[in-house]
Amino acid sequence: MNARKKESKQQLINRIHRLKGQLEAVERMIDSEEDPKEVLVQLQACISAINGVKNNYSKYLILNSSLGDIREVVDLLT
Repeated sequence: MNARKKESKQQLINRIHRLKGQLEAVERMIDSEEDPKEVLVQLQACISAINGVKNNYSKYLILNSSLGDIREVVDLLT
């Protein structure tokens, strides 16, 4: 695995770890019956984080794929 690919992969994994932390925080907020508005704000942040992971993973796939694979990735995203 080349250095750029390894770094990109690690960045994706780091994003997923942060997302897990966000979701665990939301779980604690719900469990402790915190202000529903604040829970919804945090849930929206989680959705944004998921979209960021998806976009970065798509970029990762495109940068590390052959031309034929890129067409398949684009088809999956559209």
